[in-house]
Amino acid sequence: MKITKNQLEGFESCDNTEETEPILVSKQRICGNPFAYRTYIDYSVYSSIQSDYTDAQVVQFINELYRYQEPDNLDIYFKQTIPAKDIFMKVCEFISIFERRTASYFATWCRNKRLLFLNGAEVRDNGIRCRELYTMEDSYFGKPEKHS
Repeated sequence: MKITKNQLEGFESCDNTEETEPILVSKQRICGNPFAYRTYIDYSVYSSIQSDYTDAQVVQFINELYRYQEPDNLDIYFKQTIPAKDIFMKVCEFISIFERRTASYFATWCRNKRLLFLNGAEVRDNGIRCRELYTMEDSYFGKPEKHS
């Protein structure tokens, strides 16, 4: 049976209890029980800078860019050893709330928000504390715009 685009209009692909088994659920049901269903991120949301991002949106963005556990789709992630300062600089390209802040402020903010990348294995690279993380390829999360 072939399903048309019109038939899928009220549905969204999401995860229930198993991340590796996506399911199709009506948007009404997802809204009725948002903790039971994890919808996928619309990466086009991150292709432009907005100054009114909530902390939750920023946390979600960073958690998607940098993962400490091996992701299911290794086609869009690569493993690297990266210092927090590099993470900070990459995030600053997209999120304006850190524009006039320091890397130290960013590190404290990440700890307070319990970002997942902080669970990555710590290593020393030429005396610099780094984390082993899976980093999303730039082409999958849009291009940064200049801050105004």
